[in-house]
Amino acid sequence: MTQPFSELTRDLTLNRDAPISAVRSALAALDVSPPDDYVAFLARSNGAEGPIGTSGYLVLWPIEQLKPLNDAYHVAEFAPSLVLFGSDGGDVAYAFDRRAAGRMVAVPFIGMRDDDAHILGASFAEFVDRIAKGAAS
Repeated sequence: MTQPFSELTRDLTLNRDAPISAVRSALAALDVSPPDDYVAFLARSNGAEGPIGTSGYLVLWPIEQLKPLNDAYHVAEFAPSLVLFGSDGGDVAYAFDRRAAGRMVAVPFIGMRDDDAHILGASFAEFVDRIAKGAAS
């Protein structure tokens, strides 16, 4: 990692925290196993938005919006292995890939397919670092 996680995320606007039990319950209902550091981040900030490093941007959806937004984007129909959890604020969605526990990927909103996902990390810190380096597009 080029910069410490705290430096990369310092400009994010953070939401209020979420009870860890609510985070774990919502993720279990979606049948997804995200990295532990993502779960810990949501417990401190239930969603966030803002620049990452000097070239990235991140929108993390609050836990209560994960299921409704995945339903609205018809993810189960177009990319059944994925569970979206945010975006770059534009045309790229960020998702967990159920084919490998903890794997975080980027996929286009338009033409979304499992096969179009590219790996950004196996931890939240690695994912954020890759976004900061411009690897999400």
